[in-house]
Amino acid sequence: MYSYLITDPSIYSHDKATFTQQLHAIFKKHQPDYALYRDKAFDDYESFATLFVQICKEHGVKAMLHNHAPLAVRLDAYGVHYSSNKLCSIGITPGNLFQVLSSHTLDEIRSAATLGIDAVTYSPIFATPNKGKPVGIAHLKEVISASPLPIIALGGIINEDQIQEVQKAGAWAFASIRYFNL
Repeated sequence: MYSYLITDPSIYSHDKATFTQQLHAIFKKHQPDYALYRDKAFDDYESFATLFVQICKEHGVKAMLHNHAPLAVRLDAYGVHYSSNKLCSIGITPGNLFQVLSSHTLDEIRSAATLGIDAVTYSPIFATPNKGKPVGIAHLKEVISASPLPIIALGGIINEDQIQEVQKAGAWAFASIRYFNL
């Protein structure tokens, strides 16, 4: 099963030296397969995305950018991760980007499949701050069995036992912010 780090500005900072140090430390400790640079409100997204992609390449991690497909192509990132509210506006993505969509329903997953999305996150699996009621492992299994796309389990995954649970459920990958930063 693949692992997918999602960054959070409260952990990685808007200071380039701290950002760089944090990423190198996390990549050395956990070596995720994929990493998403996500910062929804930062004015200097492009500059930090450039640094992020560079550091990912140094560590052999597949760099994903959040909602910025043209920038991902320009920086030679591996892919782009769209928010669920972008589903209706996803068009033809430039380049050969790997595309992930955040999803919360089977209908969203099915719609994503018709748009050429490669994989989806499905959340929240476990309790996580400000993300609503968790769906749990039994529901995750149901969604995985009905999904036309690979599922990346997301939400409240903070320890090895939870990773094993989502792997047994059949998830293609797990994604987390806190697991990689504990």
